[in-house]
Amino acid sequence: MTPAISARRPALNLSGSVMAVPGSILFDLDNTLNDRRGAIDRYCKAFLDEFGSQLLEEPNLASLLAEADQGGYSETRSADICRLLPWRSIPTPEAIHSHWRIHFPRSTVPCPGLIETLDFMRRQQIKLAIVTNGGLEGQRTKIGLLGIQDFFDTVVISGAVGFGKPDRRIFELALSEIGSQAQQAWFVGDHPRNDILGAESAGLTPIWMSGRHPWPSEVPEPQMQISALPELVALIEAAASGGG
Repeated sequence: MTPAISARRPALNLSGSVMAVPGSILFDLDNTLNDRRGAIDRYCKAFLDEFGSQLLEEPNLASLLAEADQGGYSETRSADICRLLPWRSIPTPEAIHSHWRIHFPRSTVPCPGLIETLDFMRRQQIKLAIVTNGGLEGQRTKIGLLGIQDFFDTVVISGAVGFGKPDRRIFELALSEIGSQAQQAWFVGDHPRNDILGAESAGLTPIWMSGRHPWPSEVPEPQMQISALPELVALIEAAASGGG
C-alpha cells in the first residue's frame, strides 16, 4: 500500500506533476468527517438501554455491531444484528432498524482534527462541500452534531436529490452549487467505488481516506492517499510550495 502523504512528500497527480492548490474540496461524510466506529462505540449504550434485557449475556457488542454494519454498507444490518447477538428474546429486524435510524445518527463522533482541518481550509479560501449518500434526516443530524455546517458552502445528500455516489451527477450538482470546475476540485472519501472511482469519473482529483475499506485488487490504488484528516493540510501546503 502506498504510504500516507506527509508534508515531506510532494502532492502529485497521476501524471507525476505537482498539483495546484484546489479551488474547492468535496468531502464524503461517514468514515471521512465522522468516525463511524467511534459512533458505534457510543451507540452501544443506547442499544443496551433498549435491548439489553433481551440478551442472554452482554457480548462484545461494539465489535458485533460493527460486523453487522460493514462500515455503513450492509444491506442486511438489522437482520444480522438479530443473528449475531446472543438473544434471550429476539427483537424484530424492524425494531432494530427503527432504533438504529433514530439513535445511531445521534451517536456521531468527529474524526480527529476535523475542526482544525476545516478551519485551515476556510482560511485558505477553499470552497468546501459535503457529498454523502444516505437519508436526509440522519445525515443532517450527524452534520449538526459535528458542528461543521458553517464551514461548508453546500451539502448534497443522496436521499434529498434522488441519486447518489458513484453517479457522477451528484458530484456535478455539488460543483455547480459552489461554482467550481471539476478540474479545480479534490474529493476526499473512504469508499473505493462510491467515493474514489466515482469522483474520478466526474473529473475530480480523488484522495482516498485509507484504512476503512479494502482497495479492490483489480484496480490500481490511487496515488493520493491519507489516513487522517490533518494530512490534508500537508497536501495543500505541499501544493502551495510547488511540491516542497
